Amino acid sequence: LLYVISPFFLFYDRLALYDSLTNTFMIWALLLQVILVQTLRLDAALLLGFAIGGGLLTKSSAGFAIYLLPVSLLLFDWRRSDRWRRMGVWVGLSLVAVFIAFLFEVIMKLSPYQHMVGLKTARFIVPFQEFFVADAWARFHGNLGGLTNWLIAYFTWPWLIGVGVTLLTTLKLHWRKTLLLFGWFIGPFLILAAFGLILYPRFILFMTFPLLIILAFGLGQLEIRSIRSIVVYLLLAAYAAYFSFQIIFNPVFAPLPGADRGQFIDDWPAGYGINEIVAFLRQETQNKKVFVATEGTFGLTPYALEIYLQGNPNITIQGFWPINDHPEEIFSKVGQFDEVYILFKDSQNPPERFPDRDIELVSQYRKGKGNIFMKLYRLKR
Repeated sequence: LLYVISPFFLFYDRLALYDSLTNTFMIWALLLQVILVQTLRLDAALLLGFAIGGGLLTKSSAGFAIYLLPVSLLLFDWRRSDRWRRMGVWVGLSLVAVFIAFLFEVIMKLSPYQHMVGLKTARFIVPFQEFFVADAWARFHGNLGGLTNWLIAYFTWPWLIGVGVTLLTTLKLHWRKTLLLFGWFIGPFLILAAFGLILYPRFILFMTFPLLIILAFGLGQLEIRSIRSIVVYLLLAAYAAYFSFQIIFNPVFAPLPGADRGQFIDDWPAGYGINEIVAFLRQETQNKKVFVATEGTFGLTPYALEIYLQGNPNITIQGFWPINDHPEEIFSKVGQFDEVYILFKDSQNPPERFPDRDIELVSQYRKGKGNIFMKLYRLKR
């Protein structure tokens, strides 16, 4: 139930981003690590390797599941007389799981774009050898503040207080399980704060599900039918349910963190206007040959148009970046097609090499509550 009303998980599950799938693999990895350390079964090790491997194929951050393997030893039975033999078995099975995970990752080397993974990672993460070259403390302090603000915004204050109370009340009786779950949160959280260059709220999505388990355990200790329990349930559910309701029915006014408002609602990456433009182009291509030049060569444009309009023989879509460098190529299409359109997702006014005398505005669509518009222009004949 907590997962269902959680605004963090709801928002990213609805978007179907890679971070949501990474979270799924990390949940399985944690569960299978617990099963492995308690049972020392080969099938658990194999499935663990599959889960981590699937995560690595999704996002590099799934590698935390490997680094966190030793934390599962908190649940190891250290009282048994054969503990060292069992420890050896656990190490062997863990190596099997890691080997399988890396086999999955090797699949990416079959792609000619595999090097892009390293280039992308270098944009977001400080290499270890450069960690102390830059001002490590300033970066850590700034990142920690930003990540904490996002955690509060999405996980909500009532839930964080509930997690804190549960930690204090369960640490004595269930300290091993509690530390395991909290370690799965705090370890990646601090490492990301230390090494992060460019951060977004979605990066901490998979780190918060252990907190959800801790909170659920705490709520499970309450007497279900007592007045106090009902009050606690309502206090915890009220704001999260309101937040989630806004995400589903009125996302423009949902209390999202500023970083995500810009990414998904108010700024140029948001997709407002795409549906209307697709509908317009479908109508235009019923009896015309149409060329559409888009500002951008990947991502929202031209991919969004290509997804909806693929297979339409009357439309040609081509991305340009920077679009101001290609006016001659775009204008040359006028004689080859019945209509030529330019879709601007970044530029709020046509670049200087596209004068008003040559193009006219067809439609524009505001993105969220901001002052950024998706604009469709037609080339004059």
